[in-house]
Amino acid sequence: WETLFWGGIDGLANIADDGFEIIMSNPDYLYFDFPYEVNTEERGYYWAARFNSVYKVFTFAPENLAQNAETSTDRDGNQMSVTTPEVSAPIIHGMQGQTWSETIRTDDQYYEMAFPRVLAVAERAWHRASWELDWSPGTVFNTTSGHVRKDELATDYNGFVSALGCREVFKLEKLGITYRLPPPGASIDSSGVLAANSEMPCTDTMYSIDEGNTWSKYSVPVEVGVGKVASMQSMSSSGVLMSRIVVIDEECNDCGDDVVSSDLNDGNVNKDPSSPTNGNSQNVNRDPSPTTTDQNIRQPGVPYMYVSNCANSLIGTTILLYLISCLSLL
Repeated sequence: WETLFWGGIDGLANIADDGFEIIMSNPDYLYFDFPYEVNTEERGYYWAARFNSVYKVFTFAPENLAQNAETSTDRDGNQMSVTTPEVSAPIIHGMQGQTWSETIRTDDQYYEMAFPRVLAVAERAWHRASWELDWSPGTVFNTTSGHVRKDELATDYNGFVSALGCREVFKLEKLGITYRLPPPGASIDSSGVLAANSEMPCTDTMYSIDEGNTWSKYSVPVEVGVGKVASMQSMSSSGVLMSRIVVIDEECNDCGDDVVSSDLNDGNVNKDPSSPTNGNSQNVNRDPSPTTTDQNIRQPGVPYMYVSNCANSLIGTTILLYLISCLSLL
């Protein structure tokens, strides 16, 4: 559970050399008591990571810890430079998403922190992606090293988030799980045109230009008027769940959502509102139907994913049973 930027790669090599069976639970990727985004309205600590978005969890490479220095930054947004130790690759038996719940007071708060991040853990746990690299002693990883195939990562994530938004969240709603719905990304240009899109496909983007008194569904860029302020909110397609509201104007685009817009941080799927869509069609680029075989299933011989919740074992058990039943569908 060491952070990568505080020397986690050396700690990993040391405990592997001592013969321990290793479960990865690095807080800067796998702790769910941290915010989804860099915003004061997002719940969570930030001692190890300023945010752990669904995309960041999805990019975690459990069997090549150093690789993560190329796809993410440290807690303060700075580049890391991590060298793979000159030792044999550690045998990783699993990975664990952890929701420390000492500041969580309700089931809904817990569900929001755990879901949908835990589904990204499930994806990484059972399937080794084509963009995950082998442990290579002496290899240096940083944000400019260029070892990770970013095009394959982007395609893989877009397929995952399409299946997540267009299929899996409906199952969560049927189970009564109030998952976290991300707010839209949006901007108003100098001519007063509002453009927006959504990180999660198959969700509706709503906007208001009268301080939330009336709401309209966004589908294409719309003229709201020069100097206007727009309130933005995501709504699940069932209408059951709503995101937090963000406020947009020409001078302060998406002031309610300060996370950096880059592939490095969050997949760049909801922070570039220049697309004429709401983000749904551009992400649905892989058939989200269930697959029957996968040649890249991880093979350590023991259960590879663990769910840990320090305050509510019943909810944790429910999540684990759900994931066991749904992993083959992701």
